[in-house]
Amino acid sequence: MTKRNLIGLVVLCSVLLAAGACGKKKGGAAGANKLVGTWKFDGNKTVAATEMFKKGKPEMKAQFAAMLDKATLEITKDKMKVTGLGPKVQEDTYKVTKTDGKTLTIESVDEKGKKETMTITFISDTEIRAEKKEKMGQMVFFAKKQ
Repeated sequence: MTKRNLIGLVVLCSVLLAAGACGKKKGGAAGANKLVGTWKFDGNKTVAATEMFKKGKPEMKAQFAAMLDKATLEITKDKMKVTGLGPKVQEDTYKVTKTDGKTLTIESVDEKGKKETMTITFISDTEIRAEKKEKMGQMVFFAKKQ
C-alpha cells in the first residue's frame, strides 16, 4: 500500500465513522446522538471487505488490519478526529446530507477544503459499515463504538 493510498484510507475512515449520524429527524439529528463518542476500527472486517486487498499478499493484509485495529475515531456533533494511523491527527467537519432508514449519506470536509462523500449503514447501534468508491476500487470500513 502506498502512502497516498494510506492517506486516502485515513480520510475514508474519518468520513465513514461520521456517517453513523443517521436518524429519522430532519438532517439526521437523532442519529447524530448515537454517533457521538469514540469508535474503534475493525481491521480484519475492513480488509476482508475492501476490493484493493482481495489480491493482496497475506502479510500486507495482516499489516494493514493491525494498523487499523490501533486507530480510533472521536466524533462530536459536527467534527471527527482520527488518531493512530500515523503521526498526524486527521480532523474533519461533517454533515449528513441524506438519511434513509439505517443508511445515510455523509459529506465531510478536511482541513484543506477537500470534500468526501460516503454511504454509511448502521449494522447495530454500536457497529457501522461505510462505503466509498475510489479510483483503486470500492472501499469498505467497519467500526465499533467503544
